[in-house]
Amino acid sequence: MDITHKFDQSCPKAELRELTLMNGEWTHFDGQTTSALGELNAVLFYHGQQPDFTLVKGNAQLEQALAIYNAKLTAAECILSAIGWDKYSALRNQLGTAATNYARASAYGYPQAEAVKLDAAEGALAKAAKKHPSAALYAKADNYEQSSNYTKSALGTAAKEAIKCGATPANIITKMESDWASEAAAASLRS
Repeated sequence: MDITHKFDQSCPKAELRELTLMNGEWTHFDGQTTSALGELNAVLFYHGQQPDFTLVKGNAQLEQALAIYNAKLTAAECILSAIGWDKYSALRNQLGTAATNYARASAYGYPQAEAVKLDAAEGALAKAAKKHPSAALYAKADNYEQSSNYTKSALGTAAKEAIKCGATPANIITKMESDWASEAAAASLRS
């Protein structure tokens, strides 16, 4: 999230007064523990190895930053829904499950029933890709992001963020693939 905040003289923790902490993350804090569940109401910073929670309520700067963050999240969710990502993603997950079940059944020597399910899942995903081509392109960026290669992963992350911000998926994916091809070619020359 990379939230930066300067603590002023009113900070209850004397050691944080006049300090600027960076790399904060939005979180839910109930007074004792932090959680990804619940409404975002705090920022988690690390001061050395020590975690420090700053509540958003009553801090105009953080309240404004959280409102902007929530608006961006809402806009991104709307864009992803409009391109059919929710439906495509569900079918993609079903294909993953079918592939896992097929591999497991093959190891035990009885893959026939699972092969039928796998074929059906592949067919459903192919049909969804035709119906929601932008979602299929977003999935390609998601696949890049999952790469163990740092550069390829970063290209996938950037492409996903651009699509969530409203960029045309076809243009973004073309650029992502072109950038990766250039990087891969340069890397092969270096080795």
